[in-house]
Amino acid sequence: MSTSKTKGEAFRLSNGVLVLVERDDRLPLVDLAIDVRLGKLDDPSGLEGLSRLYASGLRSGPRGTSEVALAGKLDALGARLGITASKRVIRVRGAVLARHAPAFIRLVGAMLSEPAFRSADLERARRRLIASVESLADDDRALAHRAFYGVYFHGHPYGKALGGTPETLARVRREHLEERHALVRGTRSITIGIAGALPAGAHRDVLEEAFGGFGRTALPKRELASHRPRKGLRVVIVDKPDRTQCQLVLGSRGIRIGDPATVPLQVGNHAFGGGFVSTLVKEVRSKRGYSYGASSVIGQGPVRDAMLVQTFPSSEHAAPCAKLVLRLYERFVERGVTEKATRAAKEALIRGHAFELETSGKRLESRLEVETLGVPAAHHDRYVELVQAVDARTINDAIASRLTAEDLVLVVVGEASTLEKKLARLPNTREVLVFSHDALPTSLTLEV
Repeated sequence: MSTSKTKGEAFRLSNGVLVLVERDDRLPLVDLAIDVRLGKLDDPSGLEGLSRLYASGLRSGPRGTSEVALAGKLDALGARLGITASKRVIRVRGAVLARHAPAFIRLVGAMLSEPAFRSADLERARRRLIASVESLADDDRALAHRAFYGVYFHGHPYGKALGGTPETLARVRREHLEERHALVRGTRSITIGIAGALPAGAHRDVLEEAFGGFGRTALPKRELASHRPRKGLRVVIVDKPDRTQCQLVLGSRGIRIGDPATVPLQVGNHAFGGGFVSTLVKEVRSKRGYSYGASSVIGQGPVRDAMLVQTFPSSEHAAPCAKLVLRLYERFVERGVTEKATRAAKEALIRGHAFELETSGKRLESRLEVETLGVPAAHHDRYVELVQAVDARTINDAIASRLTAEDLVLVVVGEASTLEKKLARLPNTREVLVFSHDALPTSLTLEV
């Protein structure tokens, strides 16, 4: 069994669990990072939010240790610890004074090996998560993203309310948490990273003691179907009366993790909307003053995610800003980027990459993305070299073969009565959908 896909120190425990090591003795601290390779996309239909409740259950403490007692132990060690659920993994992230690292590793090992899943903790976490879902009605940016993914990926797992709804969170029972944990504990489901001021053996014996009891068999492979979006421009208005500022999101297809065109597209995206001197910022902010900022990002996932353009114009400028952003995106897809913009984007990405290598903890996160998410190892080991090799022709070929302006969804969060007619006149609009802001967060899928 191979050790690590990336360059750097690594070893495996007796059960095959991979441990990545990054050293840095400048501060007497140790970072511990563990990825559990099950996330929100693995939640059964109708039980969306299970991963979030599972993460909360782990954080509530192991058997024999209450949540309050756990907090006291962490304080005594001078440690911090967080556990969060993402689409594909549950992330355990902590840091501790180096002299207390063995005790901290044992404590985290107990939390992940023997979680208590107490009924009182579950109900408290459920109430907290339901309240957080309901509070989305007050978060315009979150509403815009929820509406985009719900409409663009309608009928696909990406389009679900992956964080859960009040209805799905209410269905999760303790036995569901225990079933999830049996899969986690019974397979080689975790990847461990440790960084900082480490002894020669990188606490190998303690890690074996804490995590050597996890199963040896690999997790079953997850299959996720590709999505076929509908053609044309669909305009979605999330009706929120009396708004003086709107959130605007325009999106279309993105790429899958591991796509060979990833680096050229990242450089091209930086030129288009990834930096403060990008095309979007120049056109939306500097020339017209429609919004203080504008940006774009090319999403990646196990199957194609989405490319998103985001800005926040005033209500008065929402319609002309939407028209401008549409035109800029279509021009980006059709014409690509210039050699001059390519050079500037490459320089910015290479300079910025230095900050990704600044600390052992950041280097560890990059390596974990390779091991747990399937990011190509070259993106960690040779990123600067890959960026330097890109030119405008490579970028424009990648844009032409991967991106499109034929299946767009435009979301605007604002007052529908003042926006609907104006947005309906945008070129190539196929339909206009209007949703109430206070109903959207509880919609499991959007009926379109």
